[in-house]
Order: sequence, then structure tokens, then C-alpha cells
Amino acid sequence: MIVGKIIEVVIEALPAGILQAYALMRSERPTKTAVLSLFTACSSVAFTSASLSFDLDTSPNKRKDSPTFYGYVKDSPRARSATFLCMFLLTLSHLASKFFAIALLASIRRSWVTFYLGGDVVSYLAYKAVRCDLRYQLNLPRALSILASFNQRVLSKIMADFTCVVHFRHPADLGGVYWCMNLVMSQASCFVAAKLYIDHTAGETGSLSQDTITTLLGTSFALWMFSFTGFFASIDKAYLHTFYDIASGKQHVVRSFRNATSDEDRIQVFKRHPSFYRSIADEIKCWVAANYREVWLEEKPEWLTDRVLALIPKEMIPKEEREAITKVEEEEVGGSGAKRVSIVEGLLGAPPRSSYSGGNKAEEGGGTTLPGGCR
Repeated sequence: MIVGKIIEVVIEALPAGILQAYALMRSERPTKTAVLSLFTACSSVAFTSASLSFDLDTSPNKRKDSPTFYGYVKDSPRARSATFLCMFLLTLSHLASKFFAIALLASIRRSWVTFYLGGDVVSYLAYKAVRCDLRYQLNLPRALSILASFNQRVLSKIMADFTCVVHFRHPADLGGVYWCMNLVMSQASCFVAAKLYIDHTAGETGSLSQDTITTLLGTSFALWMFSFTGFFASIDKAYLHTFYDIASGKQHVVRSFRNATSDEDRIQVFKRHPSFYRSIADEIKCWVAANYREVWLEEKPEWLTDRVLALIPKEMIPKEEREAITKVEEEEVGGSGAKRVSIVEGLLGAPPRSSYSGGNKAEEGGGTTLPGGCR
């Protein structure tokens, strides 16, 4: 659903809004209907953006899985309303400025719009490549991972450029520092576009006057500054660090694994691409070995379903249990690793491994701690 909204905005709403802004600016006598239509389009995108940010942050599941990232929206109704309104106005003013800037550039030379938007995306991809953070975190086969990573990077950058979706400050996306810098640079680019338009159309009949451009951009920027300041004033200050976090996607995965307080949280690392936790592979393997049989399979915690168990790569599983899995799969599913059905019974039939420590159980929540030798 979230991906669908993002695609709808990037593929449909934004191009339509840009065309409306360009047609409106080129019109000799803009009608009230045309102005209202553009305002409605901007408001629709702004509401979608604010809703995405708000819904993701207030989701109970998101807050449970990543309590240090999700939760900037306060719990009181008044604070929530204020934060949502600020996000809506922030996107509305930002979007209006971007549409106006692109329309100005298109009026000078349409190829400039391509260089402006394309250069912005290319510079972002280069930034990610330099940080070895170009691949997205989804655990997919190589070719599909490359395609999905490219699409995700481009879509998230365009969304962040136009809509200020707060979720994209996540280390797996733009990152906190880049997200904030991106907002400032986008606003600055609008004034650069205005300066270029004024310099190239000076004295031309039908061009917008400098006073008109200054009034429109100045009003939009004033609203942007008001909503930007109001947003940070309304959120929980405990989450301000997420807006200047410089961690990459890989660093975030490692940090999340080490800071997790339960095995249910730690095992989520296997949902990420193996390259994201390769630097701590030995540490993870040691953790799995210490808890796989005596803690997980024998106690059978509620969260350890067959689907969760199947997330663990075979190379991370202790040798005897790995051999048991292979044997069960060959007997029950013809050697296919796509399903690990009823393998718990097969594994428990293997001889116990006295070298695995079951004494790392946490006193609360049925979780375990990392064995001392795993780091």
C-alpha cells in the first residue's frame, strides 16, 4: 500500500502538477479555475505525504520494531494534530516552490529541467555509491536486488525532493543528515531557478516580473520556514538525533542487531541482504549457535514460527542441525529449501550439543543475550 502511494505520487501526481504549473505560468490570463486546480493537486500530494509520515511513525508495529527511530509524533491529540498540520504545510509550501522553479526553468529551456532533476538524482546515487550504500536492504537474489535497489533509490529521492516525507530520513533511505540537507538545497535551488529566469527573460514581453516572482517565492518560503520550525517544535525531542544521524544502511543494521533486547528483534537481521551484516557474520553465527537448540527449538517461543526459522541462512546454523535440516528437506520436500515444514521435530531428534550454552536467557521477555565470546 505504501509503495503504491509512492509510485502514484511519483509517476502520476508530480508530473501532472508540473505540467499544470508550467501551463499556468505560460498563460496570459490565468483563470481562477486553473489556479484552484493546481492548489488542489498540491494539497492532495501534501496530504498523502503527511499521511505516509504520520501513519508510519504512529504504527504500533513500527514503534515496537524500531523504538529508537519511530515515535517522534507525540501521543497527545493536540500534539499529533499540530505535527500533522506542520507536515502538511511543509510539503504544500515545498511542493509549490518546486513546481514554480521547474516551470521557470522550462520557460527558459526545457532541457534545463532534465539536467536539474537528473543531476540531483545522479548526485544522490553517487553519494550512496561512495558510501558503499547503493544496494537496498531487502534480501533478494542478485539481479532482482540490483533492480529493486535502483528503483527504490530513485523513487525515494524524488519523493524526498518534492514531498518531504519524514520517513525517508531512515538510514536505509536518505539518512538523517542528507534528508535535512536535501530540504535546504531544494529550497535554495528554487531561488537559483528564479534568478536564472530573471536574467534570461529580462525585457521579454509576457515574462513574469521580478516583483511577482519575489512575492510568490517569498510567500512560499515564509510558509515553509513557519511549518519547518513548527514541526520540530511539536515533535518529541528524544528523536531529534534521527534527523542528523550519519549512519549508512549497513551501519544501522549492525547497530540494531547489537542494541536489540530480545532474540525476536535480533533475528530480524536475516530479513536484510547478507551484505548488510557481513561485517558481523561471525558474531551472528556465534549467537545462533548459542541459542538454536537449547533455547529456541526446545522452548519453542511463540515468535519462532516456521517462517521465522526459515529466515536463518543454512551457513549460520550449527553443523549438526544444518545436516538434520538437509535430511528432513530431502525426505519431506524433495530437497527444496523453499519450505522448512516440520523440521523442528527433525532437529530435536538429533543428538544434543553440549557445547551450546543455554544459560544466556534474559530474565525478562524470554530473550537471550549475546554470549561474551561473540564479539
